[in-house]
Amino acid sequence: MKIPVPKNLIRKLVGYKEKSLQYFRLNPRYNVDFYYDEKVLVDEIFNMNECADLKIFGKKSDVIKVTNILLHRLEQIKMKSILI
Repeated sequence: MKIPVPKNLIRKLVGYKEKSLQYFRLNPRYNVDFYYDEKVLVDEIFNMNECADLKIFGKKSDVIKVTNILLHRLEQIKMKSILI
């Protein structure tokens, strides 16, 4: 499954040293793995309409659960960014 993430926010979603993604990879409750373009993890500023795909692989039910969690986190990040 693919989640389009604004390039400016992917670093916040992934977390420092992939902390957020490692939680799902190493947690035995979720059987998932991720792929994204690591070239977007730079200090450049992109337009908010420029997106990078975060691809989630694994067992179907786990992929759906993790996708929903990440979409919720992304929405929170977007709201905080708008408020700032």
